[in-house]
Amino acid sequence: MLAKWGQTHLIALCVGCLTLGTLSAIAILNHKTIVNVVAGWDIPQVSVEELQQGKYPNVVLVDVRSPEEYAEDRITNSILVPLIDIQADFGIKQIYEAADARKQAGQPHPTIVLYCTSGLRSFQAYNRLESVGIPDYQIVVLTGGIEAWRQAIPLKPDPTI
Repeated sequence: MLAKWGQTHLIALCVGCLTLGTLSAIAILNHKTIVNVVAGWDIPQVSVEELQQGKYPNVVLVDVRSPEEYAEDRITNSILVPLIDIQADFGIKQIYEAADARKQAGQPHPTIVLYCTSGLRSFQAYNRLESVGIPDYQIVVLTGGIEAWRQAIPLKPDPTI
């Protein structure tokens, strides 16, 4: 009986290690942390390269970091709507108004692209926006946040998307 109990635990330990190893590999290959891989598992994301290639022709970039972080560095033409404002609901109205302002006749609604430093706050903002619903707008998270943006586009005037 004891041997069977130990064998079961050994198998569970091996499966756990394999899972952690797989998550680590995914995180490394995608320049993310394990926390961001797990948190963003089912959240639609867009890479810096996809934005540069015009995957979404009309976007509203929303920085969900703090005003201090936004003042230090931001993506050109992004708007600041801190996560705390989104969680308090009045930030949701700001995002909706900014997206409405970017609508163009005969064109699809703009895509709302959320970003933070590396992704975790963007995932939280995404979940909040999805829970209240913003009709007619697609919402995605910038994979890797501004860190990934700065790896691809060094700090200088950003190209307009």
